[in-house]
Amino acid sequence: MLRDYRRAFYTLLLIFLFLFSNFWGREIRVRIFSPMKLTRIWVQFVGSGTIFASNGIKLSVKRGKICLFSVKNGEIHFELGRRSFSPKRVVLFSKSGFFITNYLIKKRFYSGKLILFSKDGILIPVIGKDVEDFIPSIIFSEAGGNLPPEFLKAFSVVIRSYIFSNLKRHIKEGYNFCSSTHCFFYRGDLKGNVKIKGSLDKVRGLVLKKGKKLISPFFSSCCGGIKFVHLDGKLYFRGFRKIPFCRNSRNFKYRRVIKKKLFYRDLRKVFGGSLCGVEYKIIDGRPFILLFYPSLIKKIPVEKFRRKCFPLFKGKIFLSNFFKIKEGVDDVFVEGRGWGSNCGFCISGAIKMALMGYDFSSILKYYFPQCDISLNK
Repeated sequence: MLRDYRRAFYTLLLIFLFLFSNFWGREIRVRIFSPMKLTRIWVQFVGSGTIFASNGIKLSVKRGKICLFSVKNGEIHFELGRRSFSPKRVVLFSKSGFFITNYLIKKRFYSGKLILFSKDGILIPVIGKDVEDFIPSIIFSEAGGNLPPEFLKAFSVVIRSYIFSNLKRHIKEGYNFCSSTHCFFYRGDLKGNVKIKGSLDKVRGLVLKKGKKLISPFFSSCCGGIKFVHLDGKLYFRGFRKIPFCRNSRNFKYRRVIKKKLFYRDLRKVFGGSLCGVEYKIIDGRPFILLFYPSLIKKIPVEKFRRKCFPLFKGKIFLSNFFKIKEGVDDVFVEGRGWGSNCGFCISGAIKMALMGYDFSSILKYYFPQCDISLNK
């Protein structure tokens, strides 16, 4: 009985600390390797570290030690030395960081606090650390390296605004963000690379606001010269940009060719066995996909269509929210513009602007003309 009370107390304490750490501090927590359904990972301590388990166990770990963490009967299982442990939750600390891998992905370096817990038989690894330490790694994962300083400043403001306006995005799952396209890419940290961090010192804490309200900005790899906006959770077409700075990007336009038989075979798996035609159309300013059946026509928002098609085509066919579908005798042609949502900040265009001499504030004003740049308070 006493053990049950203690367990309930510690569970409530962990929830309490997690919820209020977002308001008292600047730490955020990101689930890594998502959306993969992990059952085990290998963690190598770069330097010496410590393992804290939810059952009160504290273990010291030597430099270079590799530990295998897996899920067994809803608990985390790992071995250290000749001892084995099965707590419900594990927290790992190492000032030098960790190399983390699984059976599909090679070593990735992560710094910060590593939290491991399980849910529905799946291992959930989470990295927790300060927002400003996350931002350079997110920039590198989303845009790559060797980027102009003014672009880095502008993109950091966009990411910081997105983070602080969406802290509760995955809070029910035990973290703030995932590292998939649902939130943002996070593919590890820049070990020993301080170039990006140094470029961001002058814009530390800056966010985008509309009036006094913090906005949640969208961004995409390339807008394709197309401008979409989100209003009340719905996507609206706002036309073509007067100056498409991303014109020379390899993702400005794209064309995909798929065998018609295979194309409809895959779509019928999701949208119904009698599907016989597909059309992209903008209706009342909103982009839709019309699905044609022998006796009816279904209309669904293009973003919903892309989301359902992502597993079918592995995200390689419908790259953006603006495209046309043309049918030949044996093939289907998908011709589109941009890569991503076509909303808000365009990474390719912003890089071009920075190379042309625009400063970070001018870049942000171009993509968010109705917003101001100010400190997050």
